Amino acid sequence: MKISRPPSCPAKYAEAAKRHWQDAEILFLRDRKANADQLYGLAAECAIKALLVSPMLLGSPDLDRKFKIHMNGNNLWIGFQALAKGRGKHFSLLDENCPYNNWFIDQRYCADGTIEIDRIHARRQWTGQIMEVLKYSETL
Repeated sequence: MKISRPPSCPAKYAEAAKRHWQDAEILFLRDRKANADQLYGLAAECAIKALLVSPMLLGSPDLDRKFKIHMNGNNLWIGFQALAKGRGKHFSLLDENCPYNNWFIDQRYCADGTIEIDRIHARRQWTGQIMEVLKYSETL
């Protein structure tokens, strides 16, 4: 039996970021923090990509094809930080010490209680900040 991949869809980074953020907040408030942490990471990744393709930064809609970057390790953060530097007060709101340096999508396989709660709080706070920057970018 051949399993085929479903057709790909156009990337809507901002919409995906908001959806992941909202679901992460629901899980966080219901004490499902490990899964919330995964969604915070996905929300942050999507928000960064939305900002990268926005006129505030690159203005390039084909980001994935150009860069093939994902938020494993801190490659995406480093690239984003370099592009955002000096781009205004809204980017300066983001903490320079990115809590995603030690976040990996593979952590979804971890046993309960493996991920330290302080890290989850830090990532939640940072993701909230970047969601505010994304919200601001949509008003321009």
